[in-house]
Amino acid sequence: MTRKLKKIGAALLSAAMAAVLSGCMYVGVKTELRDNGTAALTAKFGILKEYYTDDAFDKEDAEIKSYTVNGKEYMGYEETSEYASYAELAADMETLSEDGTSLFKNVDAEMKAGLFVNKYSFTATVANLMGGDDSAEDDEYSDMASSMLTFDFSLKMPGSVKNYEGGVLNPDGSITFNVNPNAECICSAESTSLNFVGIFGTIAAVIILIAVLLLRKKKN
Repeated sequence: MTRKLKKIGAALLSAAMAAVLSGCMYVGVKTELRDNGTAALTAKFGILKEYYTDDAFDKEDAEIKSYTVNGKEYMGYEETSEYASYAELAADMETLSEDGTSLFKNVDAEMKAGLFVNKYSFTATVANLMGGDDSAEDDEYSDMASSMLTFDFSLKMPGSVKNYEGGVLNPDGSITFNVNPNAECICSAESTSLNFVGIFGTIAAVIILIAVLLLRKKKN
């Protein structure tokens, strides 16, 4: 597994200067938990097209592309990491960059397999990205920070979402969390899915048991 999230803090820091000057930084993080216990994360970074320069990102191998978010056109790149387990995803999300920056903390993702129903849970705290205290006397700074940075964080879980906190449920079943760049934000969700292996296994066992009983009865 490659820990690409170690670079996110550095990427955020290197782009921060451009964001301060232009008020135009975008960071998007999409996470996906799968029903087989694996996971994926896609991180996207961008700067408004009119403020973009070739040295905006300290990443030589990045494939810079143009994309639109909320009607605004950005120049940036994205990276996707695949994980063999939820635990690997959680550990990577908490990984600090070389400068000590971390986007997430207290990340926990679990899958509990039941005989008929599987349960999934996810929780994470998004860090105070801009360092404001979100107090009344800090309103001017908060407004400026919010205009400088747009941060999107979404989660896709297996099955049907039953509970979630800190966001909105989309028609496709994903959750988009409401992230305030000036405060820590708690994001959590729970979902369930049918365990077809357990269900069919139980049905098969019952059929076999009935067949055995009928066979014994016939012999008697």
